[in-house]
Amino acid sequence: VGVELDEREFDEKFNILEAPRLFLPDLAYYRKRCRLRDNPLAVAFADIDDFKRFNTAHGEARVDRDLLTPFMECLEAHFFARGHCYRFGGDEYLMLIPNCGETWAVSLLRDLQERLANCNYRGIDGRPTISIGVVIVDGDTFLTDREVLEAANRGKAYAKATAKGSIATFDGELYRDAELRLSVKPVPSVDSP
Repeated sequence: VGVELDEREFDEKFNILEAPRLFLPDLAYYRKRCRLRDNPLAVAFADIDDFKRFNTAHGEARVDRDLLTPFMECLEAHFFARGHCYRFGGDEYLMLIPNCGETWAVSLLRDLQERLANCNYRGIDGRPTISIGVVIVDGDTFLTDREVLEAANRGKAYAKATAKGSIATFDGELYRDAELRLSVKPVPSVDSP
């Protein structure tokens, strides 16, 4: 792991969030830096709930312009100077938050959910909600970087399947599916699509 982070690149389509190829090198960098300071770091994997309904109702071009662009601008603003946010796929996002334990990570992500609910999505019916899986990594975490990513993804899938709009964490150190629990129930939605 180098002393510096790789040069920042942004996702090809929107140029708002960081490119997904940076995530694993950044995770390796921050694991090393946080371990030196005996600090944890949080990895969160988020997915927009019922995203297909937005595309069906408004069309892909309009969703890209009027939903995803302000959505990602909100994500970027929320994590500015707090961590990194990557566009991982069509409606999936990764957040890397150094020097962050579970309590602060869940609070920060809950604030993000509320911020996204209050964002202006011009002409879009309803507000997107996100389901999030969180993994806290410390010096004793035995998972490889790819396994951390996979565990956060499993947490996201659990949150989405259990209660869309919720945040799931692991209640244990083995990161088994049986250790997944909801840390935060869904944000109430005033006008879901």
